[in-house]
Amino acid sequence: MTMHDCDANHGGHDPLAKSMSTFLHLDSTSTTSSDLKEALSEILERFQTDQRYRNDERYLKLWMRYADLSDDADKVFLLLKSEGIGTQLSLFWAAWAYVLEMAEAYERVALIIAEGRAWGAQPVSLFEEFLRSFHERMLERMRMVGLDSRISEVKEEIDLASTRSSEQAMLRAKQSQTAAHAQREHAPDQPNISEREPIEGIENFCTGGGGACGSRCRPVDAPLGARDVNSHDGAALRRQECSTRNRPDRLPRPRVETDKKATIATAIATLICNPFSPDMRRRLTTNTAQYLCWASSSSIVYDTRLDSLARVCPRRMAKVNVGSRRPVALARSLGNQRINVLGVLGEGAFAVVFSCKFNKDQRDVAVKVEYKEDAPSLPWECFITLQLSERLLHRRQRKVHSVTEAPITVVKPEALFLYRDGCAMAMPVGLAGTLHDLVAQYSKRAQAVPQLVAMHYAVEMLRFCRAMHSASILHMDIKPDNWLLVRRPRSEVDRTEEMEHAGGIDHSVSLIDFGRAIDLSVFPQNGSDMAFMGQCCAPSFSCPAMREGLAWKHDADLYALGSCMYFMLHGVYLEVSREREDDSTLNRSGRWRPVKNCKRYWEVDLWDKIFSELLNSDYRAADTAGNNEALLRLEESLTSYLNVDHRSRDLKDCLRRQDNMFSNR
Repeated sequence: MTMHDCDANHGGHDPLAKSMSTFLHLDSTSTTSSDLKEALSEILERFQTDQRYRNDERYLKLWMRYADLSDDADKVFLLLKSEGIGTQLSLFWAAWAYVLEMAEAYERVALIIAEGRAWGAQPVSLFEEFLRSFHERMLERMRMVGLDSRISEVKEEIDLASTRSSEQAMLRAKQSQTAAHAQREHAPDQPNISEREPIEGIENFCTGGGGACGSRCRPVDAPLGARDVNSHDGAALRRQECSTRNRPDRLPRPRVETDKKATIATAIATLICNPFSPDMRRRLTTNTAQYLCWASSSSIVYDTRLDSLARVCPRRMAKVNVGSRRPVALARSLGNQRINVLGVLGEGAFAVVFSCKFNKDQRDVAVKVEYKEDAPSLPWECFITLQLSERLLHRRQRKVHSVTEAPITVVKPEALFLYRDGCAMAMPVGLAGTLHDLVAQYSKRAQAVPQLVAMHYAVEMLRFCRAMHSASILHMDIKPDNWLLVRRPRSEVDRTEEMEHAGGIDHSVSLIDFGRAIDLSVFPQNGSDMAFMGQCCAPSFSCPAMREGLAWKHDADLYALGSCMYFMLHGVYLEVSREREDDSTLNRSGRWRPVKNCKRYWEVDLWDKIFSELLNSDYRAADTAGNNEALLRLEESLTSYLNVDHRSRDLKDCLRRQDNMFSNR
């Protein structure tokens, strides 16, 4: 029975509906694939030029069924895209992304979804649901890869032992194999990806319960009209079914491949999550606030959520700056602490930093007040700063006999006050302001920061970032305003006396404002196989990957670090360009470099090396501690330059003049 004979038995004014009814009838009764191939190809060819059905979901599902029968489903979707068929439907892009996922082309999945968004495909919610479920499946794959890789290593050990005819080595390997298999046996069942439908739109279409993508199908040889889809070895979309019944004769569903660790890691680093999405930040900060109230002593965290921050510290207090001709001393209560508010140190969109003095001991403190009812970031900032301090202390204790590394100074919060409409956090006040203030003070005198001073602070900044990344924390808001000029404790100054150029120098810097920080320790393997997407930094401090919507990790912090060093040297924000191969051709893979060159009497080669490394860091080439070896080499290069006796003396003279400059401002 031909298609025309079948169509004649159905009435109606929608020719596609009649054809689909015919196809479904054949699909439910056919015992071979030849009738299905012929029928489906004829339908697709007949309506391929009909504008009414270009973005008709029914017609798209027929194409998806064709992709199911094809050896190369990816080419089918490429053809549809070129013809403009289904491109306004998010189901088209989600199905294509699923095909790529099952073909293990993980790095293309997020790109296809992003392209679908750019086309304005609807509904958008389908994209979000797919990405969420894809992320879950990728994390599950990574977990299973960790188990199977151990078994694979043990098998290799057995083979090696057999080759060397070493009975003792063979015995150890077999014991390891038994342990690895026992671990696998007690682990949850290995996931079958198609058992959990990733997106509702595809689930409604795929009611046939077919096998997962990646199953092998015979190609469809029938032409599609003017343009044929070439078929060759590849993954097919087995689970896209037009049938409304289960088919017990399907091929077994393939299990997740376990020997593709590098590929899966790349996939996770391509999809990733946006750590700055409103939903994630809301969950993060709310959970952190609840945890701090439960885990911290009352001397650190004060749960005053029955009170209003607007009543205790109204924002109108921010009108008077510190150092103005009309200083104020407003008595206020934060929790059980009485303070005097002296003025304002800084102000942002959601927060104000006040200069205050505790009445109890007359200590000067900076109180950061965040007027934000929904997801304030101060609880997270308080928590992650304390975590950084604890992790570095633990690391230092493990290396108690090591004298190769100077400790860094972490500005820890002294108290956190939680209100129903915001938060307030007290922290030590800097002795001389921030790195931005340093540059401003020299600019007022028509001067630039001396190169020796810039090098000294560059060493301190590199050391801080290296320690922070080794503690599995990304700052994500590195800028001159967040580098606080601090003094090392006397014990640390004594420790560095015989170590480096900084012997006897207590001038240092410390990063503050960890409200956007990412804790990599919450991800599998300390985030070694993770990366992120999203925009969080000001343009001058955003790495190229972030600006271009690509994945990033430690490179976001390192680029911002290089930008801060550039600002310290030149007094202006960084502008970059790609290196050119010649005068006319822009090398798209060229390295980024500052537009403005270093002054010729500076150590040009050294600064070029620093900027080249920091501005072109790639998270894919970095180790789990954020390419710390590269940072250590830069730090050693700067320290070697400063260690010369006369330069060390000149540096101390420059820092003494700097102290006088700040005391007289």
